[in-house]
Amino acid sequence: MNLTTFRITNFRSVIDSGEIDVNDLTVLVGKNESGKSSVLQVLYLSNPMYSEAYSVNTDWPRSDRVNRDSSEIVCTMRFSLSDEEIAKVKEIIDDNEIEISFVEVRSSYDQLFPYVNGNPKLKYTVEYIKNFYDQYAIDHLPQDIPELDNYVKRGRNFLPSWSRKKLLALVAEAAEKFGPSDEKSIAAHVKDFIDDMVSYLDKFAMMESKIDKWITDTIPKFIYLDEYSTFRGRAELSVIHSRFKAESLTSEDKTFLTILDLAGLDVEQEIEKSTKITNMERQLDIDDASRRLTNFLKNRWSQRNYKIQFRVDGDNFYTFVEDDLGGSLIDLEERSKGFKWFFSFDLTLAYGIKRDYKNTIIILDEPGIYLHPDAQIDMLRRLEEYSENNTIIYSTHLPFMIDLKYPERIRVVRDDSKGTTVDYDILSGDNDTKFVLQSALGMDYAQNFFISDSNVVTEGVHDYWLLTAFDNLLRRLGKESLESETLISPSRGAHAAALLTTFMIGQKLKVVCLLDSDDEGNAAHKELKEKWLLKVSDGRASVLQINTILSRNGLFTIEDLVPEKMYTEAVKELYGKDLKDNGVARISFPSGNMPILDRIIKYMELHNVTRFNKGSVMRIIRDKINSTSSEEHNSDLVEVAEKTIKMIKENIK
Repeated sequence: MNLTTFRITNFRSVIDSGEIDVNDLTVLVGKNESGKSSVLQVLYLSNPMYSEAYSVNTDWPRSDRVNRDSSEIVCTMRFSLSDEEIAKVKEIIDDNEIEISFVEVRSSYDQLFPYVNGNPKLKYTVEYIKNFYDQYAIDHLPQDIPELDNYVKRGRNFLPSWSRKKLLALVAEAAEKFGPSDEKSIAAHVKDFIDDMVSYLDKFAMMESKIDKWITDTIPKFIYLDEYSTFRGRAELSVIHSRFKAESLTSEDKTFLTILDLAGLDVEQEIEKSTKITNMERQLDIDDASRRLTNFLKNRWSQRNYKIQFRVDGDNFYTFVEDDLGGSLIDLEERSKGFKWFFSFDLTLAYGIKRDYKNTIIILDEPGIYLHPDAQIDMLRRLEEYSENNTIIYSTHLPFMIDLKYPERIRVVRDDSKGTTVDYDILSGDNDTKFVLQSALGMDYAQNFFISDSNVVTEGVHDYWLLTAFDNLLRRLGKESLESETLISPSRGAHAAALLTTFMIGQKLKVVCLLDSDDEGNAAHKELKEKWLLKVSDGRASVLQINTILSRNGLFTIEDLVPEKMYTEAVKELYGKDLKDNGVARISFPSGNMPILDRIIKYMELHNVTRFNKGSVMRIIRDKINSTSSEEHNSDLVEVAEKTIKMIKENIK
């Protein structure tokens, strides 16, 4: 199973986080105290590897403690299923025809509630039973049954046996209270309902139990790491072995034993060797272990290449590190705090993924906080490597722990009057900033963390998604792509893009402003040209519009760069069901010279689909492009990607 989305409610500063999409590597970006840790902790506690749990008394939102309720849902998670897992669910349900695509797990403060999308459509669902109760018992019993309300809220298809029995007793009690005349038939109807429901639901009780057990046994466990124990470089073998036997290892002891294991050493054997073989023989084994760990660490730090050397003296174990600059061995204990941290953390995480972290989701709170920016980039490379086997979710407020070439990884955490919320969109509603990451990270433009000497400014995040997807596709195909130092920066509309471009002009930076060729884009182009490009840009700035890329006159938007078939397929994927529900038997979008977005919107309005979201469509397109392999690429897509990137490069003076 792979975690695809989660949502947090009623936990500390989080009233409702909104639905949060998850990739293999997902980063929560936000300034300090924005609620990143709360988001990570509630996710971890929903299914922790180690025995920990929510506490309604300490974790309930501070502003509403009078209403705390341990039955409230805290975390809702959705997991995709592999073909093998889908087959297993069908086997348990004994229904090969049922369509199943995901598992949903809802966690309250005191219980876990699994749910399989595609459960059989039961005749007697919770809502069906509740409606029956409301209809026939309304004059004789309280209208609200907590069991019913709670299970409706948790998305259950049917009730467990104890709740069914209690409900049946209540309905039976209502039946007995009906009057003697025409209500006799109602009482009989209630009795028939009860008898049929008992028979019908009992055969599903065992299946429900098996499904619940399979889900809870199969969903990934969560590993939460916030404090990373650093091995200082020296250890007394007998002391650590004694603590191991007494089950009282410190966190540093565990890190040391991990390092030994990766190097092919065993603490008990090393103690035994100290008395049974010569120092020379023992050091030969130690040298071999040193080489093994050195090879493991090779090229893991871009700053320098390091060589590990272990030394032993009786019961004492020492770790030395030699770099390619000084050439001398230096005790690990004398190395920088950042080096010791990365050395310990990287080896511990690599070891865990190899040994203990099978079928787990790794949650990291602020990794790399002690590292130099270059080392933070190395850390990000390690996380990308580890996410090939484990889903990793981490938080940061460090600029170099974010790769802006992969905007689909970024989730922005904000804290306002509504509490902590999480948004996949990397643009903020904060009027004080034009670039959300600078706002989320508490930085300003003067720090230049997200401004390069070579820049592309876009109107919005959707333009940014498409350009980065185009660039990544060309890189995978080995074709001409943007220079590595070129940075794409999204704004909040054409006017904001013009302002950001103006700022970069003032900083003497190379910049291309990519604008739609619609009314807003044309107005922004005119403003830039008249006020700045002709006066102070010094030839280092230019404007590129969509109609120029398309070599066509007229009004066009970023969506027109997407091959029309690809765009309409994405719209059908997202809104096909809505259109069919509204009576559209055959979906056929109109062709013509109008921008594709205008044509789609008119078609949707014609068929009463009022909730069309262009961002959701572009998000699907971005993901499809990013998942396109070199063997599967669409020639029209590659052609427009090549032309777009080529023209951008030509305009970066």
